[in-house]
Amino acid sequence: MRYLSLLVVLCAGLMLCSSASAQTATCPSGVLHCANLTWNAPTAGGAPTGYNVYRSSVTGGCANVTAASCTKAGSAVATAPSFVDSPLSQSTKYFWVVTAFNASGESGPSNEVTATTTPDPAPAAPAGLTVTVK
Repeated sequence: MRYLSLLVVLCAGLMLCSSASAQTATCPSGVLHCANLTWNAPTAGGAPTGYNVYRSSVTGGCANVTAASCTKAGSAVATAPSFVDSPLSQSTKYFWVVTAFNASGESGPSNEVTATTTPDPAPAAPAGLTVTVK
């Protein structure tokens, strides 16, 4: 059996962001909230040809990837075990798992990772304030 492990790095705004492990990611242009997921290729079983990334808003929501609480966020090719999940909502806790697949089928889900996106930034101060008096 091949096992996958995940790391998630959250981004906010168009800035670089980092996790405790000092990895960085950048959100796509114009996206305020995203998550960069990376994982290690399985070390046993058949070689994967790709990966599916699943997201939920509840812990364990993707223990069964066909559950109603689980949404397929996208796919990645076997040579690039990473995925940027975007856009995401502000101040929201997400849970992700990844599966590997090849012509023989899809693996079970990886370990679950979780992260909470940041709130939207505060607006800039108004400018051009004027007053007239009589």
